[in-house]
Amino acid sequence: PIHFHNGMDSQGMDFWIKQCSLHDNFQRAVVIHQTHGILIEDVVSYKTNGHMFILEEGGEQNNTWNRVFGAVSIPVASEETKYGVTSLIIPTDTEPSIFWITNAMNTITGCVAVGGRFGFWYSIPNKVMGASTKYYPADFSPRDLPLKQFTNNVGHSSQASCLMVDEHLDVNGNIVIEGWTPNPSPVFSHSLFYKCRGQGIWAHDGKGFHDVVLVDNGNGILTNGFGWIKDSIIIGETDNLGYGRPGVWWRSTTDWQGWPTRVCGFMTYDNGLPHHVWNTEFHNFAYNATSQRNASSICVIGNSVLPPYVKTWNLTHINSIPIHLAA
Repeated sequence: PIHFHNGMDSQGMDFWIKQCSLHDNFQRAVVIHQTHGILIEDVVSYKTNGHMFILEEGGEQNNTWNRVFGAVSIPVASEETKYGVTSLIIPTDTEPSIFWITNAMNTITGCVAVGGRFGFWYSIPNKVMGASTKYYPADFSPRDLPLKQFTNNVGHSSQASCLMVDEHLDVNGNIVIEGWTPNPSPVFSHSLFYKCRGQGIWAHDGKGFHDVVLVDNGNGILTNGFGWIKDSIIIGETDNLGYGRPGVWWRSTTDWQGWPTRVCGFMTYDNGLPHHVWNTEFHNFAYNATSQRNASSICVIGNSVLPPYVKTWNLTHINSIPIHLAA
């Protein structure tokens, strides 16, 4: 419904969207395209094909989402057509998010993301994409920019991860497995993520998480590359069962790839870089006889098993097995 197109630097011009509801959208809710300084505040969006709130080409900076609620982003099949025209606008519309962020120099505060494959997806391209490339010097990369602000947000009920900080983009908008490691390292804070089928948080390469609460997810947080979490609470299972798989176990954290055999609070794997966990509580990560599912507060898999790569201190384990090691 709303598209800011090539507004360039609009800071100080008082451009905003406030107190609007956007629903049953053919595609998108709000697009910010090569425009800087937009405020989106007190907006609700429901049921959109593809990504819902997006930064289109990766150059967009200094925009703000404040108290924005989005729910239900619908995947667009790559072969789907309407009126002889494909409905797929960009490749990642096949696994849409509520917030699709291609440049971290923007502010997200007090927002709620419900559903989608990911709630909040930071997918940072190496170069600005599309027609906007001409506005930037050849050596400019969005991956060099730090995170401006991500705080006081809520994500839940996503198919994969509530917060995804991985699967970045090439210049054509296709997913590549590459890192985003700006200086200073990004810190995501004061947020709640629950009831996501994969992870509350999936993060790659040098991300920090402060004062987050992760509840009833497939796993609490999964990270590789250097990462840390502190002053947080991670809960494996609560009495909030939701609606799960009939005949197996009535719980709504069923993994989309099959029933998980182990649930972890903090999981790291493979690459042997430092991971730090401190001042954090883990609740209810223990064997569940009903689901026949194992659990532990911390799971370390692969090369990361080798010390001194994983360091923990001042942890509290309540009804939890502290650690699981697997080569």
